[in-house]
Amino acid sequence: MTFLVPWLLLVIVGGAPPASGSDTLPASPTSPARQAAAAPPIATAAVPQAPGDDAMPIKIGPLRLGGFLQGDGVFGVGDYDHTTLHLDLDSFRVRRARLAVGGDVTPEIAWTVQADVVHSPVLTDAYVTLHHFRRANVRVGQFVAPYSLERLTSESRNEAYERVIDRFVPSRDVGIMVFSPTPVWKGVSYAAAIINGTGQNVRDDNVAKDYVGRLTWQVPGVPGVKVGANAQSGTQPTGRRTRVGADVAIEEGSYHFAAEWLRETRDECREGACEGYYVLATRRFRPAAPRPSFYMVELVGRVFALRDPFDPLLGPPGTTHREWEVGVNYYFARSAKVAVHLLTPIARRPGETAAVLAARLQVIF
Repeated sequence: MTFLVPWLLLVIVGGAPPASGSDTLPASPTSPARQAAAAPPIATAAVPQAPGDDAMPIKIGPLRLGGFLQGDGVFGVGDYDHTTLHLDLDSFRVRRARLAVGGDVTPEIAWTVQADVVHSPVLTDAYVTLHHFRRANVRVGQFVAPYSLERLTSESRNEAYERVIDRFVPSRDVGIMVFSPTPVWKGVSYAAAIINGTGQNVRDDNVAKDYVGRLTWQVPGVPGVKVGANAQSGTQPTGRRTRVGADVAIEEGSYHFAAEWLRETRDECREGACEGYYVLATRRFRPAAPRPSFYMVELVGRVFALRDPFDPLLGPPGTTHREWEVGVNYYFARSAKVAVHLLTPIARRPGETAAVLAARLQVIF
């Protein structure tokens, strides 16, 4: 019954008035950056529509600039074994510090470069996007592969504390992608990519390539309901790797619900497939009229499960690790928030924390 706690909290406060608010980003109302920033904080298309990892609202001549900064404090609750967990607990850290710059070579050719100065190597995105065909944009370079609702939602717009099933996704890679920025038929959008399959800032290690595809469907006649499906297949030096997944997202007034399932199989794995899922629910509160230093409050609940034979921190091979999470996100403005979340394993193993308390201060610019 523990997994019901996040939703019970949301039900208790369900009688609050609906959300309202305004967007004050300086980009033009019709720009892709403005449209992406004004949308709900979920991936509403087959690929992210804003340059880089998030909207870039600052303009300096022909350049667009943007980024975000996240500072965390993460603390374990109860007795636990530091040597067993190997986690960054009981510490403060700069989690991400990203800067993106982009521009237009012509009205139909755009470029983007993004870096994260916390990690090494620092390069995250470097690509050119061709907008010559309205229903078939082309992107070449290093980008986020079109796979997974959770992965295509920027961490700066993530309502939960961190992504949890992105270990089963291709993430950033070098290649070429064709995608539709808007639906092409009855609410259906698509994205298809050919990538090296080796990951971010890693040179290709074989002659084979990975094939990635994603479809999203805005359900006709049901506003706010979007269904997605994705697949990937490719050959690695250790054998073939195949990934599949499905997700659904619902926006209904002040409520946001999302659920996703991903599965990964590898030839070298004898312990069975890697698999994960999550169910997320969010209740938003906004003032009826703008207030200084109060843009919005989110109450967040999430349950997730992971089975990964390659990660001993999740338990013996073949076991499934499950956790639930509750949290509060307070937005001083649309671009500044503080988040406090509690994550607790549903079945605690010896040496594992009873809970993890995570706090984050985030600023988007």
